[in-house]
Amino acid sequence: MSEQKRVALIAGASGGIGGETARTLAREGYDLALSYRSNDEAAAKIAAEVEELGATARTYKATLYKYAEVKAMVDHVVADFDRIDATIYAAGPYLPQRWVTEFDPAEMDDILRDDTVSCWNLLHASVPALRETEGAIVSVSTPAVRRHARKDLLSSVPKAAIEALIRAVASEEGRFGVRANAVAVGALEDGMYHRLLAEEDFDERWIEVTKSVVALGRLGKATDIAEAISFLVSPERAGYVSGQTLTVDGGYAL
Repeated sequence: MSEQKRVALIAGASGGIGGETARTLAREGYDLALSYRSNDEAAAKIAAEVEELGATARTYKATLYKYAEVKAMVDHVVADFDRIDATIYAAGPYLPQRWVTEFDPAEMDDILRDDTVSCWNLLHASVPALRETEGAIVSVSTPAVRRHARKDLLSSVPKAAIEALIRAVASEEGRFGVRANAVAVGALEDGMYHRLLAEEDFDERWIEVTKSVVALGRLGKATDIAEAISFLVSPERAGYVSGQTLTVDGGYAL
């Protein structure tokens, strides 16, 4: 009888980082539970690509800031796969770029709900299953937690709270063998980048200025983030790494 494959639950699987992470983990032998909020077509496309790589993939539609939906989703994943070895929070709403004083207070309420609360719900619901496998958690974050980027408040504030949550889980769940880490995502040329250009939150001047302050002189790719996530969920490669934030930004935050 063959050994059961590891299972990764990816929230935000229909997005650029989530989708690339799914493909990367499929190549490494994981089966995939792909969580998404609304983009049925994109989620189905990722699932098909993952299965072409030899993995089993199932999609789960859930609104992450609604705990009952998240708990039901996690229960379904465990029922379908009989385990969860890694939970990855790669979800997140669109983040407009504006000055602090230009945001309506309701926008801060929404982003904390859509990002921080969503991450909390996913981790809270997943931990019992991860205890059974001595599994791993990885959440995306941002270098702006440490080096503030102007007009990036809606990114840095919720992600700072998420990093605190990651450290708390790492500290408290380590006694069960559960690890938790974050990946601080620098400026990428795919994923949300195209919408930021379309909405004119980014322009060519912003791109050139950003490249000029990145040590490597270029923007990153979703594959860069997926490889970092793959490393952190691996018990063989990162089994003694927990409570950390790995910054993948080309040297922007130096």
